[in-house]
Amino acid sequence: MEKDHSKLEQEVRSRQSNILPLDAARNEGRFYGLLIKTNRQLTGVQRIGFLLLGALFLLGGSFEVNRILQEARLPVPGTSDTFRYAWLIWLLPAALFCLLGLKLCLTALIARSSNRRSKL
Repeated sequence: MEKDHSKLEQEVRSRQSNILPLDAARNEGRFYGLLIKTNRQLTGVQRIGFLLLGALFLLGGSFEVNRILQEARLPVPGTSDTFRYAWLIWLLPAALFCLLGLKLCLTALIARSSNRRSKL
Protein backbone atom coordinates (compact mmCIF):
# COMPACT_ATOMS: atom_id res chain seq x y z
CA MET A 1 0.00 0.00 0.00
CA GLU A 2 2.84 2.39 0.89
CA LYS A 3 4.56 1.50 -2.38
CA ASP A 4 1.45 2.43 -4.40
CA HIS A 5 1.13 5.72 -2.52
CA SER A 6 4.76 6.68 -3.15
CA LYS A 7 4.45 5.72 -6.83
CA LEU A 8 1.35 7.90 -7.18
CA GLU A 9 3.06 10.77 -5.37
CA GLN A 10 6.11 10.48 -7.62
CA GLU A 11 3.90 10.51 -10.72
CA VAL A 12 2.05 13.61 -9.52
CA ARG A 13 5.33 15.40 -8.80
CA SER A 14 6.72 14.53 -12.24
CA ARG A 15 3.66 16.06 -13.89
CA GLN A 16 3.96 19.31 -11.92
CA SER A 17 7.10 20.51 -13.64
CA ASN A 18 7.49 24.02 -14.99
CA ILE A 19 8.10 22.85 -18.55
CA LEU A 20 4.72 23.97 -19.84
CA PRO A 21 4.97 23.16 -23.58
CA LEU A 22 5.95 19.54 -22.90
CA ASP A 23 3.25 19.11 -20.27
CA ALA A 24 0.67 20.64 -22.55
CA ALA A 25 1.69 18.37 -25.42
CA ARG A 26 1.55 15.27 -23.21
CA ASN A 27 -1.85 16.20 -21.78
CA GLU A 28 -3.28 17.03 -25.18
CA GLY A 29 -1.97 13.78 -26.62
CA ARG A 30 -3.52 11.83 -23.74
CA PHE A 31 -6.85 13.65 -24.26
CA TYR A 32 -7.04 12.85 -27.97
CA GLY A 33 -5.82 9.32 -27.39
CA LEU A 34 -8.61 8.69 -24.90
CA LEU A 35 -11.16 10.11 -27.33
CA ILE A 36 -10.07 7.74 -30.06
CA LYS A 37 -9.61 4.60 -27.96
CA THR A 38 -12.96 2.78 -27.72
CA ASN A 39 -12.06 -0.38 -25.82
CA ARG A 40 -12.13 1.28 -22.40
CA GLN A 41 -15.00 1.55 -19.96
CA LEU A 42 -16.99 4.78 -19.78
CA THR A 43 -19.03 6.22 -16.94
CA GLY A 44 -22.40 7.84 -17.52
CA VAL A 45 -20.94 11.34 -17.33
CA GLN A 46 -18.24 10.44 -19.86
CA ARG A 47 -20.89 9.01 -22.20
CA ILE A 48 -22.89 12.23 -22.02
CA GLY A 49 -19.73 14.28 -22.63
CA PHE A 50 -18.74 12.16 -25.63
CA LEU A 51 -22.28 12.43 -27.01
CA LEU A 52 -22.37 16.23 -26.61
CA LEU A 53 -18.90 16.71 -28.08
CA GLY A 54 -19.73 14.34 -30.94
CA ALA A 55 -22.99 16.17 -31.66
CA LEU A 56 -21.10 19.46 -31.69
CA PHE A 57 -18.57 18.17 -34.24
CA LEU A 58 -21.22 16.38 -36.29
CA LEU A 59 -23.58 19.35 -36.53
CA GLY A 60 -20.80 21.88 -37.12
CA GLY A 61 -19.25 19.74 -39.83
CA SER A 62 -22.57 19.06 -41.53
CA PHE A 63 -23.47 22.77 -41.58
CA GLU A 64 -20.07 23.52 -43.09
CA VAL A 65 -20.45 20.77 -45.72
CA ASN A 66 -23.88 22.14 -46.59
CA ARG A 67 -22.51 25.70 -46.90
CA ILE A 68 -19.61 24.58 -49.10
CA LEU A 69 -21.88 22.58 -51.41
CA GLN A 70 -24.28 25.52 -51.77
CA GLU A 71 -21.42 27.87 -52.65
CA ALA A 72 -20.09 25.34 -55.16
CA ARG A 73 -23.36 25.56 -57.12
CA LEU A 74 -23.11 29.33 -57.56
CA PRO A 75 -21.57 30.39 -60.88
CA VAL A 76 -18.56 32.66 -60.47
CA PRO A 77 -17.99 34.84 -63.53
CA GLY A 78 -14.43 35.23 -64.74
CA THR A 79 -13.11 32.20 -62.82
CA SER A 80 -10.46 30.13 -64.49
CA ASP A 81 -10.60 26.34 -64.59
CA THR A 82 -7.86 26.16 -61.98
CA PHE A 83 -9.98 27.74 -59.25
CA ARG A 84 -13.34 26.35 -60.31
CA TYR A 85 -13.01 23.29 -58.06
CA ALA A 86 -11.18 24.95 -55.16
CA TRP A 87 -14.22 24.21 -52.94
CA LEU A 88 -13.11 20.57 -52.86
CA ILE A 89 -10.15 21.61 -50.69
CA TRP A 90 -12.52 23.00 -48.04
CA LEU A 91 -14.81 20.00 -48.22
CA LEU A 92 -12.20 17.59 -46.80
CA PRO A 93 -11.78 19.22 -43.33
CA ALA A 94 -15.54 19.65 -43.02
CA ALA A 95 -16.08 15.98 -43.84
CA LEU A 96 -13.40 15.01 -41.29
CA PHE A 97 -15.27 17.01 -38.62
CA CYS A 98 -18.42 15.05 -39.48
CA LEU A 99 -16.58 11.74 -39.23
CA LEU A 100 -15.01 12.70 -35.89
CA GLY A 101 -18.44 13.65 -34.54
CA LEU A 102 -19.90 10.36 -35.73
CA LYS A 103 -17.01 8.45 -34.12
CA LEU A 104 -17.51 10.20 -30.77
CA CYS A 105 -21.28 9.59 -30.83
CA LEU A 106 -20.78 5.92 -31.64
CA THR A 107 -18.17 5.65 -28.87
CA ALA A 108 -20.66 7.10 -26.40
CA LEU A 109 -23.37 4.67 -27.46
CA ILE A 110 -21.36 1.48 -27.98
CA ALA A 111 -18.49 1.58 -25.46
CA ARG A 112 -18.64 -0.69 -22.43
CA SER A 113 -20.14 0.71 -19.27
CA SER A 114 -18.01 0.84 -16.12
CA ASN A 115 -21.02 -0.16 -14.02
CA ARG A 116 -21.04 -3.69 -15.39
CA ARG A 117 -18.93 -6.26 -13.59
CA SER A 118 -16.73 -8.40 -15.76
CA LYS A 119 -17.32 -12.13 -15.66
CA LEU A 120 -14.39 -14.22 -14.49
